[in-house]
Amino acid sequence: EFKPVKPLARHFNALFEGYRTLDDPYKKSKESKSEKNPQEHAQMLFSHMGSMNIPPDSYTLTLLMGLQKDSNEITELWNNVMKLTKLKMEPPIYHSIITAYGKAGDASSACIVFDKMIASNNLNRNRNS
Repeated sequence: EFKPVKPLARHFNALFEGYRTLDDPYKKSKESKSEKNPQEHAQMLFSHMGSMNIPPDSYTLTLLMGLQKDSNEITELWNNVMKLTKLKMEPPIYHSIITAYGKAGDASSACIVFDKMIASNNLNRNRNS
């Protein structure tokens, strides 16, 4: 007998990985038959994830950052995830945001995020002292 299982973030992450692969020109093996681009599919899936009350994990955010194309989208995603979840800013998240801004050609925003990462690291170090 089939029993439905509530998906976890890792299940969604597998799908996000697929969309990121479709968006990567170096990994493209097949063209998508969809009229929507991988980023639009991932945004719809992320909304669906939220409607199911499934919190994203740090890997979810890093995968989604890899699909963003411009600075405003990066900032909007980052702000939305931080507002809607209790996700802790960890080095891989900072790295993905810095990389996304770099790919979008926004070095100043990448530097701001880097500065926040350094400041956060110093705060955590002082708290542990």
